[in-house]
Amino acid sequence: MALLSAKKLSVSYEHDSSTKNIFSSLDLSLQEGEIVDLQGPSGAGKSTLLKALALLHAIDSGDICLESKSYKNFTPQTWRKHVSMSLQKASLIEGTVEENLRYPFSLAVRKCEDAPSQEEMRKLLDSLALEDVELEREASQLSGGQSSRVALARNILTHPKVYLLDEVDAALDSDSAHALWNVIEQEVQKGSAVLRIRHHEDDGRASRKLMLQDKILKEV
Repeated sequence: MALLSAKKLSVSYEHDSSTKNIFSSLDLSLQEGEIVDLQGPSGAGKSTLLKALALLHAIDSGDICLESKSYKNFTPQTWRKHVSMSLQKASLIEGTVEENLRYPFSLAVRKCEDAPSQEEMRKLLDSLALEDVELEREASQLSGGQSSRVALARNILTHPKVYLLDEVDAALDSDSAHALWNVIEQEVQKGSAVLRIRHHEDDGRASRKLMLQDKILKEV
């Protein structure tokens, strides 16, 4: 059983009073414990596919299932609790790093969950090569690379089943990127799955590679 699957997925967008199809009848599956690279030329729809899987972009037709259960049986908030998307350009709230890391646990969808301790947050930041970022630092004072890792740390602390990662290492040096992917691999080993877009050299971590081109998704 696939952890996440898409069947006959079609997505479009409105442009200049007309509808442009991005892809149609797309099939995809992610298995527990795997990292999958999503490749393709610029404008092929890779980011849109990730957004559709996270229910952040409207779906024209088809179905997306989490452990064989259709997204139609979830609220968007509950779906995103299990299927988490991280972007290259981080979206952080006003406040400190700690307030950002605690933020998901202030939402109604996680009202029964305990927020991570300062020790857990500190340990995760250190593992992401953010040893020099204090929990009390204002998020507005972070660099682009630091912000992207803090935003990713926020998602990791919620332990989603599926990580959708859109160029999260684009602003990182090789050592920081290596630390980031080490942490993600540890999460995968716990039973999650990763679909990622990246434009750096192959790091050998992906178990499969998919190519989205000319509205067709295929394994390469």
